[in-house]
Amino acid sequence: MVAVSFLLVYTDNGSSLFFYLAMDHIFSIHCLIIFTYFSFPIRIIIFSFSVIENDNAKNTVLYNLNTKN
Repeated sequence: MVAVSFLLVYTDNGSSLFFYLAMDHIFSIHCLIIFTYFSFPIRIIIFSFSVIENDNAKNTVLYNLNTKN
């Protein structure tokens, strides 16, 4: 199974940071939790695409974590 995640991070002042991760889903989410723990409150949107090699099925998962009003 191949997991590719695109991370788009918005800060309070309107600037954005773009991250690219090609790793396991759970490990990616854990990295985000650690990142938000050591940083100020930010808005994180994760676009995660999973491709199963044998079945050739594609799953799209959208996470919206730590959304600040």
